[in-house]
Amino acid sequence: CMMMGFFHEILPKYLGNCHQINLFIATGFLGGFTTFSSFALEFGKLYEKDLYLASINYILLSVIIGIGAFILGSKIGKMI
Repeated sequence: CMMMGFFHEILPKYLGNCHQINLFIATGFLGGFTTFSSFALEFGKLYEKDLYLASINYILLSVIIGIGAFILGSKIGKMI
C-alpha cells in the first residue's frame, strides 16, 4: 500500500498524466501484490477456525494499516 501511494504521487510528476501507464503500474503491477483474494482467504481461515475476534481484528488492522501505508507513501512521493 505504501508503494501504491508513492507511485500515485510520483508517476504523474515524471511520466505526465499518461492514464494507461499509471493504470498499468498502479493496478496491474502493484495490484498483483495486494490482491483482495488473499485478504479474503486469510479472513476465511480465521473465521472457519471460530477465531471470530482474531478475524475481526485482522480485517480492521489490515484496512487501517493499509490506508496508513498509502497515506505515508503519498507523503513520501510528494516530498520527492
